[in-house]
Amino acid sequence: MTSTWTLIAAFFISGNVFATTTVTSVVGASTYSVGTANAIYGGFVAPETNCTIDATTQACNSCLGGAYGTPCNENGIQPGSLLTINLHTDDNKTQNPQVIVKMTTNAAVTKTDFGGSTVPDASGNYSITIYWSDLCAKGLSGGTSSCLASFTTTLQVGTGTNSTTFTEQTDVKVSLSYIDSTDVTQQFYTSCEAGATPTPNNGYCEFSVFPGDEKVYLDNLTAPSTYPTAMPATATSAVSDIKYNRLRFYYAETTTCDNSGGSVLTALGTIANNFPSITLNVDVSDAGYSTENKLKGLSNDTYYVFSMANMDLAGNIYQFSPNAMPTANLICAKPAKVFGLLDDKRCFIATAAFGSEMDAYVDVLRLFRDQVLRKFSIGNQLVQTYYRNSPPLAQWVAQDETRKAVVRVALWPVIGIAWVVLWIMDNWLLTFSILLILFSGITIRKKVVS
Repeated sequence: MTSTWTLIAAFFISGNVFATTTVTSVVGASTYSVGTANAIYGGFVAPETNCTIDATTQACNSCLGGAYGTPCNENGIQPGSLLTINLHTDDNKTQNPQVIVKMTTNAAVTKTDFGGSTVPDASGNYSITIYWSDLCAKGLSGGTSSCLASFTTTLQVGTGTNSTTFTEQTDVKVSLSYIDSTDVTQQFYTSCEAGATPTPNNGYCEFSVFPGDEKVYLDNLTAPSTYPTAMPATATSAVSDIKYNRLRFYYAETTTCDNSGGSVLTALGTIANNFPSITLNVDVSDAGYSTENKLKGLSNDTYYVFSMANMDLAGNIYQFSPNAMPTANLICAKPAKVFGLLDDKRCFIATAAFGSEMDAYVDVLRLFRDQVLRKFSIGNQLVQTYYRNSPPLAQWVAQDETRKAVVRVALWPVIGIAWVVLWIMDNWLLTFSILLILFSGITIRKKVVS
């Protein structure tokens, strides 16, 4: 019995059963996450001329004023960027542990193929350094140090008693997202307006705006069914770990939202990739909808034109709104104060006429809008027209009791029709049964008469 316990004790003492390696931080990546799953992303946009590697971050900002539609990355990497992965091990039993690095996509790769590394210090902290050019050359079959192809690989990093056998380790997924800034399919998305089929593995491809109070609301946000999987430049198929996760909305002031003379598109073309912008995260579990439907912080009574660009996990900004579209007026809006009204509900005229946006009749119209009109293209167009033109009219109605009374009378038939349609939708089985009984009664009566 004594010998058994001695063996067990020796096993736990010398075997490092509970030894673990964790990633504590990363330098020289566009984005990264550590914890249960370690992931490192490098975003590389080329060719570009405005990017100088920062000595501290080993990254560079290429969003410095490129012409409209020019892809960029505010924290991009270059082939010469040095990636540093800082780690911690609680293996304090192994004498003179050796750092081991392996690559799942290239079994021939070892630590000697990369840069340097440090041995664990007294606290168990150490690091490995890898040039992105080496990762690009060895992480992809046929890859080169120029990093002109996207890839995903996994580094196995840890320590052991020799250079090949891990005592403990952790996996670090490393992905490069390369975007060719001269590729028109990376510069602009193919619009999916008017029900057009979205291009697979592309990002969001349609949006429109309508005004609110010091903000605009987003509508008609559309993405392909493959979202959030992205199609990186030069890839013959989508790299599974390169995904979209954000939307970037750039904006510029303009003089009108009437594009009959091309003024909206002219203003759109002036937007550079360092213009004022708002970034929204996308809920990737519900493709086609962002977690926020407002662009806030705008000035009332100012015309704005908006451009939408897609962003991926590596921070690349690309696939901008096309600079030629038949519905350019839908990406332009003029925020305005809605006096005395709660504009988030946006039943402006009905609210003004009935005195409260919580009135039951207003609620009927709101439900009719959401459950009926928004289901159809022509209904969406009617709603958009209403949003654009109703705030000033609602303000005018709210200022006079006689006007309110006239509008209430005018709305009664609309409210009645809306109520009937909603009732039929909510009670379709009862409605069908009543119609069936009536039809049967008419048929029987005809037979009796004949």
